[in-house]
Amino acid sequence: MNIGIFGKRQEGQSMVEVAFALPVLLVLVIGIVELGHALTAYNQTINAAREGARFGSMGGSDTAIETIVQGATAQLVNYTEENSDLYVVRAELTGNWPACSVISDTFSCNLLIDDENLDTACLSPDELMARMDTGQMVTCDLDLIAVDLHYRSPSLLGLPLVKQLSEATPMRSLAVMRMESPRPLSAICNAYPIAVHRSLFTGKNKGDAITDILNGTDEGKFGWLRWPYDPSGGSSDTLADALDRPTTSEFQNALDPTDTHLSVGDWIWANTGVGNDSKVRAALDSLINKGWIRVVVWDQHSYEGGSNGKYHAVNFAIVQLTSYYLPGTNKISIIFEGFDSTGCVE
Repeated sequence: MNIGIFGKRQEGQSMVEVAFALPVLLVLVIGIVELGHALTAYNQTINAAREGARFGSMGGSDTAIETIVQGATAQLVNYTEENSDLYVVRAELTGNWPACSVISDTFSCNLLIDDENLDTACLSPDELMARMDTGQMVTCDLDLIAVDLHYRSPSLLGLPLVKQLSEATPMRSLAVMRMESPRPLSAICNAYPIAVHRSLFTGKNKGDAITDILNGTDEGKFGWLRWPYDPSGGSSDTLADALDRPTTSEFQNALDPTDTHLSVGDWIWANTGVGNDSKVRAALDSLINKGWIRVVVWDQHSYEGGSNGKYHAVNFAIVQLTSYYLPGTNKISIIFEGFDSTGCVE
């Protein structure tokens, strides 16, 4: 009889202990999950800042750096004006070690993504210098670029208090790099004569399909390109030839014929003479089986009469062509693999 009572007391004591321990365990599990999510987001923020700085160090423009940063992460992180601040800082150093300093007239700071709820400020010249390892320099005469990315990571579980604590502490990643020398001529940008509007890549991640992109000059459409100027506005023959061999050795900037290196910021002639041609179809069939191709990402179009239409290159993307339909609607479908600027910088 006494043993039964003792056993019941032990059982009751165990239940009380579990009742006390369970909330603690739940808090620990929630903390581990949220911390893991935050660390992953932080690592991606570091990578995004580095990718942006690396691109900028090779001559990329600020606008293109923004695109690189936004496209450098997986689906977990999406840098927008609701959760991020993005600064691009450029400066020139002068003097000899250890008396290195920033030339004030060359210091610039460009805010590209602005979350008004994030209380951040631009990097100062002193902060920039603090990031430099000047002890290994003999002279400080060099140009620098810094990408300063602030990100307010949302809570994964969205629980009360945890959500407030998570979003109240923004992450920051600062990448500082020296500007590289211009690329050699061998690193020309070999692209295919297809321009896809930048809006189609917004929010897209590696492997996402973008279907039924209509041909045209409006937002969300694609256009055919021609590399050299052609008074006729282009033809199906020139398009088929450019689709067969991804080279831009014949490229001429539509605003500067002496510029023969296709890069971010250039204006490219549109090919307005495209029809349902057998040569074009054969070239597109070949591309469907080829795998990854580099295409132009455009943001502006200038139409000054058929033969003078042109697209502005804001970036380059790696895609897979999955299908096309030339008669009537004239559309293509692609799979997005990521942005790529190798050999295509300003």
